Amino acid sequence: MSDGPPIKLTDAENQVGSIEEEKQRALIRSLDADTKTRLWVAGVMTVLFVGLNAAVIFLVWHAFAADVDLLKSKLIQNNQRLITENVFMSLVGATVVQVGVTLVAITGYLFPKKT
Repeated sequence: MSDGPPIKLTDAENQVGSIEEEKQRALIRSLDADTKTRLWVAGVMTVLFVGLNAAVIFLVWHAFAADVDLLKSKLIQNNQRLITENVFMSLVGATVVQVGVTLVAITGYLFPKKT
């Protein structure tokens, strides 16, 4: 029936073993790629988080400096400041919420719940 040499039981065992080993290697490669992707996404989110917060700090710093300059030159009164108590409270509150949401997002992505 077949033109090739007869297949021995050990040959079949070797083929099945090599298939199982290849499946294990593929699973390991998949897990490795998944881990690298998760770390990359976490890194990107962290860079965005730090960059956006730095931009807000920069903006507030310059607005505060402008307030001080305008107050020194008596162009505005104390109640006309750009950076008021409400602005500071809003920025602090928004930053706390942002940190919380970012940590939940990164943690949920890096450590998914097992189903």
